[in-house]
Amino acid sequence: MRVFRRFSKLKVPEGFSGDLKLLSKTSGNYIRKGEIIALIGEKSLIAHESGLVLKCLSEEGSEVFEDSEIYQVIRVTSKLKAVSLLTGVLGYLVYKSLAKEEPKDLNQVNTLITTPKPKPQANQIKRTQELKAWLSMLEEPFHRGVEVVQGPKGTGKSTFMQKLAYTLSKSGRPCMYYSFYSETSWSSFYRSIGVQANDCLLLKRALESLTNKQVPVLIFDNAELSKEFLVSLLEFSEKGLAKVILVSSDSPYKPELADLTDDLNIHLFDYPHESQALKWMKQLDNSIPEEDLKLYLEYWGSLSGFIKYTLRHKDLNLKEYLYKNILLNSKLLEEVIYTHKDSKELLKQLCKNSKQSLPPKRWVLELEKTGFIRRHNELYTFNSRIAEAALKVYCEELTLH
Repeated sequence: MRVFRRFSKLKVPEGFSGDLKLLSKTSGNYIRKGEIIALIGEKSLIAHESGLVLKCLSEEGSEVFEDSEIYQVIRVTSKLKAVSLLTGVLGYLVYKSLAKEEPKDLNQVNTLITTPKPKPQANQIKRTQELKAWLSMLEEPFHRGVEVVQGPKGTGKSTFMQKLAYTLSKSGRPCMYYSFYSETSWSSFYRSIGVQANDCLLLKRALESLTNKQVPVLIFDNAELSKEFLVSLLEFSEKGLAKVILVSSDSPYKPELADLTDDLNIHLFDYPHESQALKWMKQLDNSIPEEDLKLYLEYWGSLSGFIKYTLRHKDLNLKEYLYKNILLNSKLLEEVIYTHKDSKELLKQLCKNSKQSLPPKRWVLELEKTGFIRRHNELYTFNSRIAEAALKVYCEELTLH
């Protein structure tokens, strides 16, 4: 990787290409020299200098090539200086945003809420009962709180929420569906629609200006569960302006969210039933042996991963594609914790018990950050089927053949 200067864009270096996994998604993250900051294909990208992430320039899961821009950063030698610098930059941006706000910005946000949502693709797993349950719940009286839809990546959360947004919109109810592609922040949200703002006030004014008698529904997808963002969303429900749904693969049981427990209504979104998934997969590609389809569901089960396979990776058979991704995750796992000698024995216990208490050490936090494990109250468990498979391969509890 190129050494970044005071202001710089980190680009994909020579010899790197493939699907991108971002490990520093949020603006304001401090990158340490020697830290793994992204995974490109099967290679880890290491920071050669310390610095502060201003924003992500490439989308999570996108295919990148040499010279593709990944992060915009500022070179800073210590975390204390980074925090000081970030405070000054954010203060300036807020001031600049307030000074430039125009009525057209309000119209832009209003359009996002009131425009009819597109009809989802026909070839989807039907979740008729779940859809009816959500529509019924959204008709219930107002209460303070955010509906948090939580589950592993690739289980169909986004597809289902897009269908919910379409159904609400078709019935005449104002509904906004927005998916974060990098950082979860108001500035990222507004920037994507060409508006200069940095807090929830503009969206609040847009909601207040609506004349539709039906309460709007706001759906934020692919979001990180940060306390600051959640607190700002609670204001919408508290004042009766909108019902809010937050869709995330992030854990809602993080210690920093402990005082928001009563305000977060958790809805676990799990993998579809095997028979449903098999039927859907055969509709996409009926040439794959059922034995391989079941193996894929057992050790990964990602619907989006299977779609990506049918579109871009048919040079491999499904089993090869599955094993390649498990080994890739296992390699990343090893790089995250390779210096911690006590980690393997503790992870072996997790592999045997599925739930395990783990010490508050840096490698545990790194595993949670990179999506291998998630916290449920006081215990940790696997974050997804592929994370479980990768951990078991690393701990020699599973052999791929």
